[in-house]
Amino acid sequence: MIPDEVRLLLTVRTYRPEVRKRILSSIERIAKAEALAGGAPREPLVVTKPAANAEYNDPGLTARIKF
Repeated sequence: MIPDEVRLLLTVRTYRPEVRKRILSSIERIAKAEALAGGAPREPLVVTKPAANAEYNDPGLTARIKF
């Protein structure tokens, strides 16, 4: 039996806004293409929530302040 609804939750982490934009766009494009290829009765709803920027711990600075 194939369900009527599927929920896919993802966590995406990027260090540059332009990369995040491209990744999120690609996820939406692929989801829509797969739904079309599978004969889904409607286009998938892709919801993106605002997120905080990913953190980068500089190894040199971390080594200097490490206890």
